[in-house]
Amino acid sequence: MHTSLIFAACGLAILWLVAALLREQRLRRAWQTLVQRLLELWNRSHAPPDDP
Repeated sequence: MHTSLIFAACGLAILWLVAALLREQRLRRAWQTLVQRLLELWNRSHAPPDDP
């Protein structure tokens, strides 16, 4: 029971941090660039090679 409470608290804290970041006008651009970089890294690591 204690572990589930800890996981729930951590999840709520993460959601609160994400919401706070999305609310910030100044950090919105940095957040978008961070997401774009993560997506680019994901595509590079998971995309099939262009050269046969």
